[in-house]
Amino acid sequence: MINEEMPFNKSIALQKLTGHQLRKGLEEMLAPTPTPVACFPQLSHSLRLRYAPHAPAMQKIQSLQINGVEVDPQRDYLIAVSEFYTLVAADGVKTFHEADVVQMHEGLIRDSVVPWRRNFHRIRTSYRGGVQYWMRF
Repeated sequence: MINEEMPFNKSIALQKLTGHQLRKGLEEMLAPTPTPVACFPQLSHSLRLRYAPHAPAMQKIQSLQINGVEVDPQRDYLIAVSEFYTLVAADGVKTFHEADVVQMHEGLIRDSVVPWRRNFHRIRTSYRGGVQYWMRF
């Protein structure tokens, strides 16, 4: 099942981004919504995103928090992203492609998913006027 859902041989890239870059990259991923797209962000438990799917592109994010604190546009953050977004401006997402990769994980993403899946809890998909989306790692 995992191989069917994640057929691509891609690794995890660690990137250092400012809060501004992080928000911009996520806005690029959300730009096509409400149309379902493959580039919809997959977020860790500590990162919470609230957005309005019908808002104009690059203006959808209403709140972006890490550990309950709004992301600071000037602060640096380390993020894990599919190398797919770092190699090319995949799905129109340019920000991650333009940022430097700090480190590459040697294994494939799908090989990291199986242990993670054992600890999966929930996805909440409705939130007054927008969507709040989180996953537990």
